[in-house]
Amino acid sequence: MKLTKEQQQKLQQFLAHLTNNMKITNPRFLNHYLKFRLENKIDKLIEDDWSRFPLVKALYPRAFYHTDKQGRPILIEKVGKAKFSRLFKVASADHRSSTSTTSSECCT
Repeated sequence: MKLTKEQQQKLQQFLAHLTNNMKITNPRFLNHYLKFRLENKIDKLIEDDWSRFPLVKALYPRAFYHTDKQGRPILIEKVGKAKFSRLFKVASADHRSSTSTTSSECCT
């Protein structure tokens, strides 16, 4: 399978979590992972319109905070301060999903 530059970077990132050991990486899982990224256009999300991001962040405060002992990112959500009724008027479900995915991608 021929990988694009972005896919090669994600593969390196993925393998870094497995101590760069390609032997323990399941090829089917890796193919599924790359196929999922292509089908859902994960690498293109950064090109979306992010003008509403500050408003969405103010209505639903959350942030990634370091990592746990296994290296997984820790997401802190201030659900008590969220204003869901306003958030649902401002941002569609697709926009909220892409915001979450992109912030997760940037963090990991």
